[in-house]
Amino acid sequence: MEDMTRLPDITRMSLAITPQGHSFGASVFHVLRMSTSVRARWLTLVGATSRPEVQPVCPSGCICDHPSNWKTEELALNLLEEVGIHELRGTEHEAALIKRLFYWATVLKKMTVTFHRSVIESEAKEFFQMLQSFSRPEICMKGATLAGAADLFLWRNKKISGGVLAGATSIWLLFEVLEYHLLTLFCHCLILTLGTLFLWSNASAFINK
Repeated sequence: MEDMTRLPDITRMSLAITPQGHSFGASVFHVLRMSTSVRARWLTLVGATSRPEVQPVCPSGCICDHPSNWKTEELALNLLEEVGIHELRGTEHEAALIKRLFYWATVLKKMTVTFHRSVIESEAKEFFQMLQSFSRPEICMKGATLAGAADLFLWRNKKISGGVLAGATSIWLLFEVLEYHLLTLFCHCLILTLGTLFLWSNASAFINK
């Protein structure tokens, strides 16, 4: 990869990275250095296991972070205006790269980040706030997490999960046990609404006297 010195002039680039616990900042830095004309870039972290606790650990002295001076090297990305980073796990390697991106891309206007479904909402929020501390006021930052469904099914938010379960159980009782039909339920709801409005209109007449 080091034999390549320059990429053709392009305006949009998408990179898919399989980190598997390794640092990828040095490799991304090398690609960025070869394509300084890019205006929009998307970075997707793929292939990692869905459980952060079983991610492989990068060994000490691993070549993945070489050359290690990429964290202090100057890089002029004077045309890069938009960056999208997807499937974040909230690792130190990711934070180090994004911090340098803010420093290199002096005209950056927008950054969008999304988190892997294995990242719980509280951790995603904390990591996003840290990224915002690296940012500049003129940069529009947007973040989203894919952990909503996982939180629901794993009962990480007991109120929401309980509400969904209660609602699903009520619907099942109505249509399966009580043998309600959708049209019957709609008619009963309509009758109840009309009855409530009738009583309220008559009650208001007496109240206003």
